[in-house]
Amino acid sequence: MESVFVKKMSENYGYFGGLSILYGILFALCLYKNPNGITYPLFVFITIGISYMLLKKIGFTIKKDTWMYVAGMVLLGIGTAMTSSWFLGFFNSAGIFLLFLTAMMHQFHEDGKWDFPIYVKELFKICIRTVGHIFYPFTHAFRYLAGSKEGKRKNIAAVCFGILIAGALLLIVFPMLLRSDMIFAGIFERVLWNIHFSSVFSIGFMVLVGFISSYAFFSALCSSGRDEIIEEKRNDFNSLIGITFTSVLAIIYLLYAMIQVFYLFLRIDSGLPNGVTYAEYARQGFFELLFVGIINFVLVLTCKYLFDANKVLYGILTAISGCTFVMLVSAFYRMMLYVQIYHFTFLRMLVLWCLIVLALIMSGVVLSIYRKSFPLFRYIVFVVGCGYILFSFAKPDRLVAEYNIRHMETVSMQDLYYMIYELSDDAAPALAKLDPKKIDSSYDTDADIYENWDVEGAAVLREYYGEVADKYEDLSIRQWNLSKVQARNAAIRAGDF
Repeated sequence: MESVFVKKMSENYGYFGGLSILYGILFALCLYKNPNGITYPLFVFITIGISYMLLKKIGFTIKKDTWMYVAGMVLLGIGTAMTSSWFLGFFNSAGIFLLFLTAMMHQFHEDGKWDFPIYVKELFKICIRTVGHIFYPFTHAFRYLAGSKEGKRKNIAAVCFGILIAGALLLIVFPMLLRSDMIFAGIFERVLWNIHFSSVFSIGFMVLVGFISSYAFFSALCSSGRDEIIEEKRNDFNSLIGITFTSVLAIIYLLYAMIQVFYLFLRIDSGLPNGVTYAEYARQGFFELLFVGIINFVLVLTCKYLFDANKVLYGILTAISGCTFVMLVSAFYRMMLYVQIYHFTFLRMLVLWCLIVLALIMSGVVLSIYRKSFPLFRYIVFVVGCGYILFSFAKPDRLVAEYNIRHMETVSMQDLYYMIYELSDDAAPALAKLDPKKIDSSYDTDADIYENWDVEGAAVLREYYGEVADKYEDLSIRQWNLSKVQARNAAIRAGDF
């Protein structure tokens, strides 16, 4: 049975369907073969604007807290047009999608008392429900057109249905007619010669996806009803279970934390294995510690929601959280020691960011143990959102290149190739400042024996400048991207083209 809001969408299909079709057209216009151009933030604004119009039509007012999510979406959209990194572009889009989902859930539900599991469950439910509504744009359209008492609207429905039948038949019949007669085929060959059917099909497909997804998603939201009450999950399991296994883990963690304090932070080296230096000791384990930190976050959160409230259990969970902080600090310290010797890569910088964010999240988890009213989900969204926006706008690829060039006495060919081919073109302005004389053109292999190494290194760098300058020479207005423009300008100056 459809909710009152879904019925309102069906009855006003001219408005809701029309806006959805417009959204599909603008979706294709902004993003077709253009994942990070200046039209990307425009697409974000369009998404926000059309959502606002749809909400107003069904009688919803915009909640104050919603604008926080909107601000995050706008910043990520702008950030996408300022980077050429596929990694940042992908996660910017993922962040916008999650913020949009959360904002719309906030609009349709009184989520002030929701805990973390309810938020996660409802986000999954709305995604699944959207898939179940993918045919609504069409069923509502035929119901709207055919169900009207006006003969004109019925005629429109009949014509649309006839066009669909004709299109389906022509897909089978037309290719056969073209093969059966050379003159007939020649006529259409001249007419269709300049039409790129692959582009037409791709654009049409994007319009269709935008239309269906927008209408299906909004109807899925409406189907749940604005005032749906979600019962809070009670802690049903005996806390003694949690106390038993968490206490064992806490003892192991406390021992591990003491080792970190004495042998890594205080550097009491009598306990290090023979022949192992601090650099070698520090380079081991930071990825494992990050993984254990994530496991502990899930563990503490799960115990909090599954087991009965118990002061002993909460004390053990706090101890585990404290040990987790020590592990995260240890991993951060190990990584910094490693960076001092082997310098930065994008992955190492990403790990450091993850450690900082995870530490902030664990702080919120500890607060939520003792304050049931603490809005943990919103806190996590805020911490991750703000942290990621700062990370994205900082252009980590460029920071990596700047740090390495500044701190390396000589730049090896391996390091140069990494900065050129593994980092995005965000790093081009930093590479443009690299003195070719600083490049050590030798390779770490006895098989490569060349003469005039300095010229070899400089040639690789100059070839890179030429590739960047050519790649971004003919950017259209739609494809304008700040990072690409900066990369090309830096390459032209450095390469003296």
